[in-house]
Amino acid sequence: MSRIKISPDEAEKLAGEISSVLSYASSLQEIARMAKPAFEQKACTNVMREDGVEVFDAQLILAQAPEREGDYFVVPKIIKND
Repeated sequence: MSRIKISPDEAEKLAGEISSVLSYASSLQEIARMAKPAFEQKACTNVMREDGVEVFDAQLILAQAPEREGDYFVVPKIIKND
């Protein structure tokens, strides 16, 4: 970008625009510094539960399906092949 040719008038205009952008960014940083955090970080503890194995009767579950094919549920196709 240093090789871009601009006239002195354009350089003065761009310098003013860049200065205003940097000033705005600086004011945003100051606001962010003064603002309270959106949340307070507290010590987090992980709440765990015991894993348990539940045994289900597959045939009983499949018997409730509106449509099945062998040991599988039949579901509508949602992906189209064009």
